[in-house]
This record gives sequence, C-alpha cells and structure tokens, in this order.
Amino acid sequence: MNIKDLPQPLGFFHIITNTDALHYGYWPENEAAMNIGDAQLAHSQLLLQRFIEPPARILDVGCGLGLMSGKLHQMGYEVTAIAPSKSLIAYAQQQHPGPDFINCGFLEDRPELQDNFFDVILFQESLQYFPDLDAVFYKAGQLLAKNGRLIMCDEVSYDNKTRQRSAVHTIQAIEQSFFAQGFYVQHHEKMGLQVTPTCVEILQGLQQKQQQMIDTFGQQAETQIEQLILEWQNLKDWYQAEIFGYELWELRFSPYEVRAYQVNDEQEILENFNQVFQENRSTEHWRWKYLDNPQGEPHASIAWDNEKLASHYSAYPLPLTIAGQDKQTYHVGDTFTVPAYRGVGRGQTNLLSRVVRHFHKSWCEGQIDFFYGFNTGRIQKLGKRFLSYVAVTPVKEYHLLSENNPANKSTRLMRLLKGYRIELREQSGSWADSLFVRAKQDYAMLITRHAAYLHWRYDQHPDFNYQYVLLKQWNQVVGWCVLRQTEQRLLIVDALCLKAHSSQLISALQEVLYNNATGCTELQGWFADNPGWWRDALLKNNFKQTTQFQNLDLCATFFGSQLNAADLADNFYFTMGDSDLY
Repeated sequence: MNIKDLPQPLGFFHIITNTDALHYGYWPENEAAMNIGDAQLAHSQLLLQRFIEPPARILDVGCGLGLMSGKLHQMGYEVTAIAPSKSLIAYAQQQHPGPDFINCGFLEDRPELQDNFFDVILFQESLQYFPDLDAVFYKAGQLLAKNGRLIMCDEVSYDNKTRQRSAVHTIQAIEQSFFAQGFYVQHHEKMGLQVTPTCVEILQGLQQKQQQMIDTFGQQAETQIEQLILEWQNLKDWYQAEIFGYELWELRFSPYEVRAYQVNDEQEILENFNQVFQENRSTEHWRWKYLDNPQGEPHASIAWDNEKLASHYSAYPLPLTIAGQDKQTYHVGDTFTVPAYRGVGRGQTNLLSRVVRHFHKSWCEGQIDFFYGFNTGRIQKLGKRFLSYVAVTPVKEYHLLSENNPANKSTRLMRLLKGYRIELREQSGSWADSLFVRAKQDYAMLITRHAAYLHWRYDQHPDFNYQYVLLKQWNQVVGWCVLRQTEQRLLIVDALCLKAHSSQLISALQEVLYNNATGCTELQGWFADNPGWWRDALLKNNFKQTTQFQNLDLCATFFGSQLNAADLADNFYFTMGDSDLY
C-alpha cells in the first residue's frame, strides 16, 4: 500500500512533512529555526514524558498512519492501536508492524478493548472526531487500569462561535466533561504558541509542493489543495488571535465526580456548609444569593462521592462598570471541603483544587477579567496556594462617634439654602438608574449600582433590613447611602454620589445618626482608598480611618492580561455591600 491509497488530506501532509507523523509540531522557545520534522519529533518527546515506563499496555485512539504506535512498540510497550478507517489500518500494519492494529471506533464494543486493562490511553489530536465527549470519557474510565493515565493533546477552542465552523471542542466542554466522568488533572500544559508555526509550515508546503501533489494524486487534487490553503490560513489567524489553542493533559481517574450545580443540590450544600462553618444559613438566603440573582444562574462547582457532597466552590455574578463600560465579575461565595474528604489528593490534585479548576474553566477563563472576595490572612494562605488568588489591598474602616458629630441647625440651614434635602426610603427605584448614569464617570471601576442590583442586593435580602438615605438638590438625587442599624452602630453599607456633592452626602449621614438612629452612637463603614475625593471627604468630616477589625483584604483572581492587582488597588471602589458579610 502506498500514499496514493490514503484518504486526503493525509496524503498531502505526508508529502509536505515527508513523514508518517500527522500531528502538529512543537517549537520550544528560542528554537524558531527548527523544521517541521524536528518540531514533530519534539512534540512526540514531550508527550512521552507523560507515559509510564515500559512495559505497560497502551491504547492509541485514532492512530493515524501508525508512526507513534510503532515507536511505542519498539520502546517495549504492549500497544493496541485503533482507527475507524480500513486504509489507515492497512497502511499502519504495513509500515509500522508490531502493534495490534484494529479497524474500529473507540466507542464500539470490541473484545480487544477490555475494561480495567490499559495503563495508558492516548488521544493524539483525535478528540475532535468525537461529538459526544461524555461518552468518550466514560468509556476511557472503564478501560483504564487502576492508576492508569489518560493522555490527551489536541486543538482547543476558546470561543463558542467556532463550533459553527469547526469540530474542535471548546476548552470548557472538554474540562467539564472529563471532570463529570471522574477524571482530574495530574498535569496540564498550554502549547498554542509553540504549535502555531505548524500552520505556517503547512501553508508553505501546500503552496510550494502543490505541483508535486497534483502529479501524485491527479488533477482533481488542485481544488482540494486550494480549499486546504484557505482552511489553514483561517487556522493560522485563529491561533494568532488566540481563538484556537493547543493543550496537553495527563488525567487520572478517581471515584469523585466534579460538576456544576443542578436543581435541588442546595439541600446538600446547605447541610454541609452549616456543619463545616457551624452556622445556620437558610434555604431562603441561598436562593436569594444564587437563584434570584438578576445577573444569572448559580455558579457553583461541586465534587461528589456518589450522592455525598465532598467539596464545594461558588460565586455569584455581579454587574461591573470599568471606565464607563459594562462588564461582569463574580463575588466568591461559599468555599469548603467536608472534613472527611480533606485528605483526598495533594496540592493541585486535592478536591478543592479540582472544583476550583472546574469553576475557572466553566465560567471565568475567556469570559471575565477577574473575580473578587474579602478574606483574612489564614484563608488567604489557602487561597494563594490552591485557589489562584492574590491579596489586592487591605480593607479600611471609617468611624464617626456621635460625640464628634458636627451636625447642627446651622449646617441643616445651609443645606436647605443650597437646595439640598434628605429623604429616607425603604426601597430602591428609578432614581438609582438616573444617578448611576451621571455618577459612573466619577468612578474608575465599581459594581454597577443600578436599580435592579440595589433591589436584589438590599430590598430582597432575607436576613437584614436596610434603609436608603437619598440626598437631593433641587429635587434631583445627587447621592444615596444604604444604612443598616445594629445595636449601637449605624452601618454605612453602601454609598454612591456625584463628586461635587460628597461632603453634603456625608453631612446627611451625620444628621441621620443624630436624629433618626435611636440608640446608635457611631457611624461605621468600609471604603476603598479610591476614588480619593470620597476618602478625603470622609476624613475632612471627622471620620477616623482604621484597619478592618478582622484584618480583611480585598482579594482577586485574574484571567487574562487586561487587569492586575495594582489596577484594582488603584481603581476599584468598594464598600461593605460589595461583600456578602453585611
């Protein structure tokens, strides 16, 4: 059998590379001078580092022309190699004898594919030929021997829109599927930059060896070659734009399924949350935070041991405004591993790390710039080690005692003469939307405090009662605060105002403390150091700045290169209400 009998475009690629290697090449950094043959060899060597030492039983899924299977046989492995094409199997048997080559599909029931038999299952650029990923990973879990490895390297898409033009799976679909079937990541590499030169090499080969391919395969090959040139040009553009990439995984199988929240999971979540944290969080609270959130569905990743919850990680989506542009972020919610499962895995393979990875792949990477939360030093150590977040800036508290409150009749009179008046409200309203449109230019980055957000965050909160203080000038809202009264403190949970009216809003708060907060002797709130004009207004009006009593820091995890910790520290405006504590 010769290359004329091969299905296209495999025959074309054989002429271009002058080898039976059909996979992408790998160009290590500072090795741009390598040709495609050397790069394909480097790719194979990188892959072999993930293998168990021979002897071991290998299943090569989608073995192509059989080159890799033949090499593995020569190294001392017991190799079963499969492909659904008779011509490919015939060529591989002739050119690379030794492995047990079988003409079949991976999902077929064949006696040669025995349960609990293979030490390594290899998918080398063959995953994209399987539309049903769940079926693939379920079958792989059945076929792997105890402590076996599933090794995959393939193209991935970082944009759902590519599925309309390509069979390549999205990274989210791949990771969600193998987690749901009980696999976890032992090793992972992103190799998009290192394989991108393959596109250039193939394009040059198609153009430079076009006549040789027409002479070999006939004139009808010309149209096929022209179509391939267009396809590879598109591939090159997608790789360079990082719409496509290439990734390598070494997966291991375990009895723990990691998946997204499903309806009624909250009963098990709450039971374990309350046990771990010795709290009594209600179903109403959970539904408010996750199910009733106007920004979208619950975002939670959960590890299960059959029907028992083992580990949990969640966040709720929030509207975000950066430099006037609408975005989205998440506030990290409930994170825990049930004590009985804290010894499962080590480092990046422990159960909490697995659910966090599932969360990042499902809802974060390529979708948001960052998410955030507020944590103490003890929990920060866990977060930095396993959860990929960094401390951004300490939380500052601001206090004003009633004895230092300068509110008096002359202050109120001056406010009235300038057209200011105070209104107390129990519910948010359209005034929040109109003010946010005007005020957002005075803030570089903040949670979008429009009416829908305020209604969910404060009006519908099942545990606390809040009150709005509206500052109006000539009957137009120029600022507002959200207050919650405790025994002796009046908490400034949230605030927003136009820059020009900041001191007047703080004066209004002081008057509410003086006249409307029975039994309260202190105003207290959290505020970021930015915008600086708001911080300065607080300090000029007799507020004292202290470190938050629990030593909380604003913490964040970043995705991509658009933002970093310094950007948040310098620009993100936050208050107590931007946490889930108040």
